[in-house]
Amino acid sequence: MNQCQRAVKSDIDSQTVKNARRRLTPAHIAVGVMQTPACLEKIRPIAVGTTQTSTRLEDFRNAEVVSTPIQGRHVVASTVVEQGTSILSEEPFVHEIDEKWIGKRCSFCLGANTTIACRQCTFHRYCSASCESNNWTTGMHSVFCNLHGIFDSDMILVLKVFAKSSFDQRTMPFCFSQKGTEIPGLVSNIDCIPESDINAYTVGAQLCVDLFYWPKESVHLLVNIMAQIRCNRFAIKATVSSNTAGGMVEHQETAVGSAVYAQASMFNHSCAPNAFVTFDGPRITVRCSETVLKGKEINISYGPIATRHSTIDRQKELNEKYCFQCNCRACLQRRVKLERIEQRKGEAYRCPSGNDHCKIYRSDALCSSCSQPIDWAIIDLSEKQVKKLQDTARTVDDLLKALDIERQIYPKDSLRLGSTYDQLAAFYAHSQDFNTAAKYCTLSNFIVEQNYGQVSIESADEQFKLQANWTEECGLFRTLGLDQARKEDMKELQEMMNALQ
Repeated sequence: MNQCQRAVKSDIDSQTVKNARRRLTPAHIAVGVMQTPACLEKIRPIAVGTTQTSTRLEDFRNAEVVSTPIQGRHVVASTVVEQGTSILSEEPFVHEIDEKWIGKRCSFCLGANTTIACRQCTFHRYCSASCESNNWTTGMHSVFCNLHGIFDSDMILVLKVFAKSSFDQRTMPFCFSQKGTEIPGLVSNIDCIPESDINAYTVGAQLCVDLFYWPKESVHLLVNIMAQIRCNRFAIKATVSSNTAGGMVEHQETAVGSAVYAQASMFNHSCAPNAFVTFDGPRITVRCSETVLKGKEINISYGPIATRHSTIDRQKELNEKYCFQCNCRACLQRRVKLERIEQRKGEAYRCPSGNDHCKIYRSDALCSSCSQPIDWAIIDLSEKQVKKLQDTARTVDDLLKALDIERQIYPKDSLRLGSTYDQLAAFYAHSQDFNTAAKYCTLSNFIVEQNYGQVSIESADEQFKLQANWTEECGLFRTLGLDQARKEDMKELQEMMNALQ
């Protein structure tokens, strides 16, 4: 079930609407007041086949939006763009904190500090009076504060798009089609969405129309918005810290909110993208991960990556979530027949003979290279032992025991080995043994480069960890701009450097 299907319950009845109306205030009167046709005549959308940029695209640097019959609107380099160059930095058109983080992070900037309470409700909290005030006004919390529990975060995001598109004329070049039938003017792929999903969207839209006394025509507009958000929403990610069983602090990127970006939505998807996104609160930044020549398309990943996911899995996810079939170079280069063989084989294991040149797969009874018999029961038992040791690891010895077992059953380039090397590096760094930590970082980096390539976000992460132990400048991490986007990691780096001095 996708986000908009969860946004409302299916058992909507008149009593539900009646109870919800008791929470309405004068602030709700303005919601949904549509622009007049006279205003819509001023719109000048980008024409197909042109390279003209809209006046609202001032945040693009060294890039422009073009439109073609096949690709639609997309972003191309207007000059040679070097690796690591920031080409877009944009505040969201609308954004909303995810349900699970309400009260745990600032509802406006999504920061970890929550010292200030909302002026009206007891749910939302903020890091400062400024964020509380901004969310009350520009964030439209004054409109939706009383509706907590009636709509979830996903439906609030839909209503914010609807409301802001209605009365913010400055966004009209992006938020309306020429006839004003779409809000916003982003792709919806609504004809490809399953009928069951459309029915669920309609139930939610009808609740809004009944609740706010909107005209019945608004149902169609709201359904269209839900479809457009499905295809264009971004998950806002932040670094969340947590304590591990071994007493270490672990940093992990986690989705803390959702947003719609008028300009970032112009980027097409690729399973082998040449750009990536980072977040500073709700602000999104797009940087090139490789040098892009003038006139070449700049694309990002909507989630699936060729180095991490099979073609079959990528196509399935993109079709279900975004309703399109990907024809990027990574997908086209893979022959379906070879992919099916790869999918059938699954994860590689080390041959029981101990030969590092042999790899076995779950479908094998004998090693295809040396004909060594395979006892999968022994391998399964070994994997269970590893999992138990890792799940309960409190000392380095626990992880070293797990590593010894893994080296017997996995090949040298296995990502499972890389993960254990990573854990060991963190343990040794936590105990101030940076030389040993650097050794395991090097082993992990070798595996990352074997699986993802040298120029990748994963490789940049591993090089950063080496930097944390050797205190040498990490060129790739800084070139890609991750030193600015991952400030918690940079803070940890500085603490390590201070410890070594």
